[in-house]
Amino acid sequence: MEADHPWLQKFIFDCDLALKPVHIDPKKFLFTGPSSNRISRKCILCNPDVIFVKYGTLHDRAIFRGDLGKIKIGQFCTFHEGCCIRPPAKVLNGVVEHLPMKIGNNVIVGANSLVESVVIGKNVYIGKNCVIGKCVIIKDCCIILDNTVIPADTVLAPFSLYGGIPGRLLCELPETIPQLLEQRAVAEHKAVRTKK
Repeated sequence: MEADHPWLQKFIFDCDLALKPVHIDPKKFLFTGPSSNRISRKCILCNPDVIFVKYGTLHDRAIFRGDLGKIKIGQFCTFHEGCCIRPPAKVLNGVVEHLPMKIGNNVIVGANSLVESVVIGKNVYIGKNCVIGKCVIIKDCCIILDNTVIPADTVLAPFSLYGGIPGRLLCELPETIPQLLEQRAVAEHKAVRTKK
């Protein structure tokens, strides 16, 4: 499986172009100090004391279920409108417990996606309208296409492109993909600017 999927070629082309700045009303976003977060006032943070994010962008209606478990988020992560980040539940010794969730650096989650994975590696792109099942492990440098459903307890291999219902491996990604994904994540974070 070679890296010749048409979506991948478009993604690589888009990464080479500078993202247009997204000018936002500063009254609708919170800009935190040293951590440089951009958090929409319409974002829902349940129990924010257990949600750790640095250099993150959280858009309108993004939901973070910190009331279920700890969520640790790496640098330069962007969560688009209407996505839901929910720590996964697992039955341990007959009791339902929510596991902590860890999200690596440079992760982008598309609009209206539901994510219940236990680990997301660094340099990961999750498209729009995706469902990432409970306890999924996404390794570094993965791309998940729009409208993909990844079943529970799946482990996604690094340097892979997934798509479909259920999600399946479409192709392997080139060795240059970590730099492209990092560039894209940092550009998305920096593209959110206040109106002048």
